Amino acid sequence: MRLVKRSLLRIAVSLLRAQILALWYLRSARIGRLVTIDRNVSIFILKSGRVDFGDRVHIGREVEVQARGGTISFGSGTGLNAFSRIVAFDRIEIGARCAIAQFVTILDHDHSFTDNGAMSGYDTAPLRIGNDVWIGDKATVLKGVTIGDGAIVAAGAVVTRDVPAGSTVAGVPAKVIREANSASSAATKVDSRT
Repeated sequence: MRLVKRSLLRIAVSLLRAQILALWYLRSARIGRLVTIDRNVSIFILKSGRVDFGDRVHIGREVEVQARGGTISFGSGTGLNAFSRIVAFDRIEIGARCAIAQFVTILDHDHSFTDNGAMSGYDTAPLRIGNDVWIGDKATVLKGVTIGDGAIVAAGAVVTRDVPAGSTVAGVPAKVIREANSASSAATKVDSRT
Protein backbone atom coordinates (compact mmCIF):
# COMPACT_ATOMS: atom_id res chain seq x y z
CA MET A 1 0.00 0.00 0.00
CA ARG A 2 2.87 2.34 0.83
CA LEU A 3 4.33 1.80 -2.66
CA VAL A 4 0.98 2.66 -4.29
CA LYS A 5 0.71 5.88 -2.25
CA ARG A 6 4.28 6.86 -3.21
CA SER A 7 3.59 6.17 -6.89
CA LEU A 8 0.40 8.23 -6.86
CA LEU A 9 2.20 11.10 -5.12
CA ARG A 10 5.02 10.96 -7.70
CA ILE A 11 2.53 11.12 -10.58
CA ALA A 12 0.66 14.01 -8.95
CA VAL A 13 3.89 15.97 -8.45
CA SER A 14 5.01 15.39 -12.07
CA LEU A 15 1.60 16.61 -13.33
CA LEU A 16 1.90 19.66 -11.08
CA ARG A 17 5.35 20.46 -12.54
CA ALA A 18 3.80 20.63 -16.02
CA GLN A 19 1.12 23.06 -14.82
CA ILE A 20 3.71 25.26 -13.10
CA LEU A 21 5.67 25.34 -16.37
CA ALA A 22 2.52 26.44 -18.21
CA LEU A 23 2.02 29.30 -15.76
CA TRP A 24 5.68 30.33 -15.80
CA TYR A 25 5.84 30.48 -19.60
CA LEU A 26 2.24 31.62 -20.06
CA ARG A 27 2.54 32.73 -23.70
CA SER A 28 5.51 30.62 -24.78
CA ALA A 29 4.38 27.12 -23.82
CA ARG A 30 1.31 25.02 -24.51
CA ILE A 31 0.81 22.08 -22.18
CA GLY A 32 -1.61 19.32 -23.19
CA ARG A 33 -3.58 17.10 -20.85
CA LEU A 34 -1.79 14.64 -18.53
CA VAL A 35 1.72 15.90 -19.35
CA THR A 36 4.23 14.62 -16.78
CA ILE A 37 7.60 16.20 -16.09
CA ASP A 38 10.06 14.32 -13.88
CA ARG A 39 12.45 15.89 -11.38
CA ASN A 40 15.45 18.05 -12.27
CA VAL A 41 14.20 18.88 -15.77
CA SER A 42 15.54 22.10 -17.33
CA ILE A 43 13.21 23.83 -19.79
CA PHE A 44 14.42 27.15 -21.19
CA ILE A 45 12.34 29.28 -23.54
CA LEU A 46 14.41 32.25 -24.66
CA LYS A 47 13.77 35.19 -27.02
CA SER A 48 10.72 34.32 -29.13
CA GLY A 49 11.03 30.58 -28.53
CA ARG A 50 8.07 28.25 -27.98
CA VAL A 51 7.51 24.73 -26.63
CA ASP A 52 4.29 22.77 -27.28
CA PHE A 53 3.48 19.52 -25.47
CA GLY A 54 0.66 17.36 -26.79
CA ASP A 55 -1.50 15.20 -24.50
CA ARG A 56 0.14 12.46 -22.40
CA VAL A 57 3.73 13.56 -23.10
CA HIS A 58 6.31 12.37 -20.56
CA ILE A 59 9.61 14.17 -19.93
CA GLY A 60 12.10 12.07 -17.93
CA ARG A 61 14.47 13.22 -15.20
CA GLU A 62 17.51 15.39 -15.87
CA VAL A 63 16.26 16.24 -19.39
CA GLU A 64 17.23 19.57 -20.97
CA VAL A 65 14.87 21.29 -23.44
CA GLN A 66 15.95 24.66 -24.88
CA ALA A 67 13.91 26.76 -27.29
CA ARG A 68 16.51 29.44 -28.07
CA GLY A 69 14.34 31.52 -30.36
CA GLY A 70 13.11 28.35 -32.06
CA THR A 71 10.06 26.13 -31.64
CA ILE A 72 9.92 22.61 -30.20
CA SER A 73 6.74 20.54 -30.45
CA PHE A 74 6.01 17.11 -28.97
CA GLY A 75 3.12 15.07 -30.36
CA SER A 76 0.66 13.26 -28.09
CA GLY A 77 1.89 10.14 -26.34
CA THR A 78 5.59 10.85 -26.87
CA GLY A 79 8.15 10.03 -24.20
CA LEU A 80 11.56 11.67 -23.79
CA ASN A 81 13.66 9.67 -21.35
CA ALA A 82 16.28 10.66 -18.79
CA PHE A 83 19.37 12.74 -19.55
CA SER A 84 18.31 13.60 -23.11
CA ARG A 85 18.84 17.04 -24.64
CA ILE A 86 16.88 19.01 -27.28
CA VAL A 87 17.99 22.47 -28.44
CA ALA A 88 16.15 24.50 -31.11
CA PHE A 89 17.31 27.72 -32.75
CA ASP A 90 14.86 27.15 -35.65
CA ARG A 91 12.26 24.33 -35.41
CA ILE A 92 12.17 20.78 -34.04
CA GLU A 93 8.97 18.83 -34.56
CA ILE A 94 8.54 15.46 -32.84
CA GLY A 95 5.49 13.42 -33.84
CA ALA A 96 3.00 11.40 -31.81
CA ARG A 97 3.77 8.18 -29.93
CA CYS A 98 7.55 8.50 -30.28
CA ALA A 99 9.86 6.70 -27.84
CA ILE A 100 13.09 8.61 -27.28
CA ALA A 101 15.57 6.73 -25.09
CA GLN A 102 18.13 8.01 -22.57
CA PHE A 103 21.04 10.32 -23.42
CA VAL A 104 19.62 11.23 -26.85
CA THR A 105 20.67 14.59 -28.37
CA ILE A 106 18.49 16.39 -30.94
CA LEU A 107 19.84 19.65 -32.44
CA ASP A 108 18.58 21.83 -35.30
CA HIS A 109 21.86 23.77 -35.55
CA ASP A 110 25.62 23.55 -35.64
CA HIS A 111 28.45 26.08 -35.54
CA SER A 112 29.40 28.12 -38.59
CA PHE A 113 32.94 29.31 -39.23
CA THR A 114 34.57 32.07 -41.27
CA ASP A 115 37.22 31.36 -43.91
CA ASN A 116 39.98 31.88 -41.35
CA GLY A 117 38.42 29.34 -38.95
CA ALA A 118 36.81 31.71 -36.44
CA MET A 119 33.37 30.78 -35.14
CA SER A 120 30.75 33.11 -36.61
CA GLY A 121 27.48 31.89 -35.11
CA TYR A 122 25.15 29.04 -36.01
CA ASP A 123 23.80 27.38 -39.13
CA THR A 124 20.24 26.15 -38.60
CA ALA A 125 17.75 23.97 -40.46
CA PRO A 126 14.36 22.61 -39.31
CA LEU A 127 14.29 19.03 -38.08
CA ARG A 128 11.26 16.72 -38.19
CA ILE A 129 10.68 13.37 -36.49
CA GLY A 130 7.55 11.55 -37.68
CA ASN A 131 4.99 9.55 -35.73
CA ASP A 132 5.74 6.21 -34.02
CA VAL A 133 9.53 6.67 -34.22
CA TRP A 134 11.87 4.91 -31.80
CA ILE A 135 15.28 6.49 -31.08
CA GLY A 136 17.75 4.35 -29.13
CA ASP A 137 20.13 5.26 -26.29
CA LYS A 138 22.86 7.84 -26.97
CA ALA A 139 21.71 8.54 -30.54
CA THR A 140 22.23 12.02 -32.02
CA VAL A 141 19.91 13.64 -34.58
CA LEU A 142 21.35 16.69 -36.38
CA LYS A 143 19.92 19.70 -38.24
CA GLY A 144 17.86 19.48 -41.40
CA VAL A 145 16.96 15.81 -40.96
CA THR A 146 13.53 14.27 -41.51
CA ILE A 147 12.88 10.90 -39.87
CA GLY A 148 9.89 9.17 -41.45
CA ASP A 149 6.95 7.59 -39.62
CA GLY A 150 7.68 4.26 -37.92
CA ALA A 151 11.46 4.50 -38.35
CA ILE A 152 13.96 3.11 -35.83
CA VAL A 153 17.25 4.82 -34.98
CA ALA A 154 19.66 2.36 -33.36
CA ALA A 155 21.52 3.15 -30.16
CA GLY A 156 24.58 5.33 -30.68
CA ALA A 157 23.66 6.32 -34.25
CA VAL A 158 24.44 9.82 -35.56
CA VAL A 159 21.68 10.82 -37.99
CA THR A 160 22.92 13.34 -40.57
CA ARG A 161 20.56 12.48 -43.47
CA ASP A 162 16.86 11.80 -43.92
CA VAL A 163 15.57 8.43 -42.71
CA PRO A 164 12.86 6.76 -44.86
CA ALA A 165 9.59 5.82 -43.16
CA GLY A 166 9.59 2.33 -41.63
CA SER A 167 13.33 1.79 -42.01
CA THR A 168 16.04 1.14 -39.43
CA VAL A 169 19.28 3.12 -39.36
CA ALA A 170 22.50 2.54 -37.41
CA GLY A 171 26.12 3.68 -37.33
CA VAL A 172 28.17 6.87 -37.50
CA PRO A 173 27.01 8.42 -39.75
CA ALA A 174 23.72 6.50 -39.71
CA LYS A 175 22.95 4.31 -42.71
CA VAL A 176 19.87 2.26 -43.55
CA ILE A 177 20.40 -1.31 -42.33
CA ARG A 178 16.82 -2.46 -42.85
CA GLU A 179 14.35 -0.97 -45.29
CA ALA A 180 10.61 -0.80 -44.69
CA ASN A 181 9.08 -4.26 -44.92
CA SER A 182 7.26 -4.38 -48.26
CA ALA A 183 5.10 -7.33 -47.12
CA SER A 184 3.75 -5.39 -44.13
CA SER A 185 3.26 -2.32 -46.35
CA ALA A 186 1.18 -4.40 -48.77
CA ALA A 187 -0.89 -5.79 -45.86
CA THR A 188 -1.50 -2.26 -44.60
CA LYS A 189 -2.70 -1.16 -48.05
CA VAL A 190 -5.11 -4.13 -48.21
CA ASP A 191 -6.43 -3.36 -44.68
CA SER A 192 -6.95 0.31 -45.46
CA ARG A 193 -9.12 -0.53 -48.50
CA THR A 194 -11.61 -2.52 -46.43
